[in-house]
Amino acid sequence: MHPGDAAISTRSRFHAFACVIAMLLAVIVTQSGPVFARSLTRVSFPSIDRDETGAPVQIQAIMLLPDGPAPSGGYPAVIALHGCSGMYSIAKGREDHLADRLAVRVDMLLGDGYAVLVPDSFRSRGRNEVCTIKIGDNPITPTRRRLDALGALAYLADRSDVAHDRIALVGWSHGGSTALATVNIRDREVETSRENIGATASCRAAVAF
Repeated sequence: MHPGDAAISTRSRFHAFACVIAMLLAVIVTQSGPVFARSLTRVSFPSIDRDETGAPVQIQAIMLLPDGPAPSGGYPAVIALHGCSGMYSIAKGREDHLADRLAVRVDMLLGDGYAVLVPDSFRSRGRNEVCTIKIGDNPITPTRRRLDALGALAYLADRSDVAHDRIALVGWSHGGSTALATVNIRDREVETSRENIGATASCRAAVAF
């Protein structure tokens, strides 16, 4: 076999595998709708970030809870940080629905018993996405978004249905960089936030994709 034929064969198998995964994700997304319809709540909380007037930026978010009553001590929770394309779908008529890939991930976390908070760092600041903005020109950086994540942690710390010592950050792409910035304990803003929230609420884990 010519080396080029092997490369083509590998690409073909990868393409077929990707198509199968895409179909499976489509099925999961279609089936996940009723879960969101039962448990989705739109909430807001102040970021540690400030606007041009000096007031805290109000972050819009979606809070989702697993089916059934909260366990003793509250749900373990995940703060899910969207990527540069934002947290909402770009499909016509579905602009207020979670983007399909994010919906799949949230549904999996709900199925495992986690409460999920999805903060919207972009629409809260008048943008839908930042993928198309040149690096260096984007004002909504992961470093800035870490202030939203810290605000999200403080918000969850005030909820009686959340286990305050079992809160994790999970971020994808731009959100992954945000997750890393949020747990940088050498950052003075992060350290101050941890002191203000108190020892009872902490980010127990962080996962950056």
